[in-house]
Amino acid sequence: MNIKKKIIKIFNNKLNNFYNCALFYTVKYSEIKKLINNIKVYNLGYKLLRMGPKGDGGYLVPDVLNKITTCFSPGVGRLHGFEKDLSKRRIKIFMADKTVDRPNLPKKNYVFIKKNIGSYEDEETITLNTWINNYKIKNKILLQMDIEGSEYEAINSISELNLKKINVMIIEFHHFEQVLTKLGFLVINNTLKKILKYFDVAHIHPNNCCDSFKIKELIIPSALEITFLNKNLTLTKEKIDSLPNKLDCKNVENKADIFLDKNWY
Repeated sequence: MNIKKKIIKIFNNKLNNFYNCALFYTVKYSEIKKLINNIKVYNLGYKLLRMGPKGDGGYLVPDVLNKITTCFSPGVGRLHGFEKDLSKRRIKIFMADKTVDRPNLPKKNYVFIKKNIGSYEDEETITLNTWINNYKIKNKILLQMDIEGSEYEAINSISELNLKKINVMIIEFHHFEQVLTKLGFLVINNTLKKILKYFDVAHIHPNNCCDSFKIKELIIPSALEITFLNKNLTLTKEKIDSLPNKLDCKNVENKADIFLDKNWY
């Protein structure tokens, strides 16, 4: 064991015993920067609309809702303003969450299953494939997913056939700082590579509920909301001048906001 490994082992023993944390080897900075460069935000030819409330539970969506008939929204939580706004446009809402008994919405506005989304099937869990296939939805789907870290396995297990049925995808990526670790980078990078085969990035917004990390000049938020648009709908791909968008709002009002550096746009 070389001296560096010995020092890390000593520190980890102390940190784990007293603070329940540890040191780890990080991915090369150039690899992290390449990943961020791959998910830069672009003007895709549409104005952005805010669906849902100001603050948590609201998201920016390209103005292509006339090309959406169905929303799959796993991760119900307590806020349903996004789904309410979509249902006003006669978009059918499907919701899933094992942790709640039902959404706080009029029953006529949604179809709910009491299951979590994952990469396997059991009494408490369902895959995106099975969920979508059960309703025989052919296309024109919006997927809005906030499932506390399970988004990586959900995307990595969805078939490319079903992925291509989605026109707009809004995913809140959790534990995004794990991109600094070797395993975290592998999982996050592979998830994004799969998405980027068929989607462009329309918007990114850090959720200020959690911390952010700075690696050289790069800001890495722990929670990151990304809006993707199916490449078949992209009209143009032009650089944007700044983030946040004027329609963005802090998720947690009484906490400092997180601002992305120019590496993200």
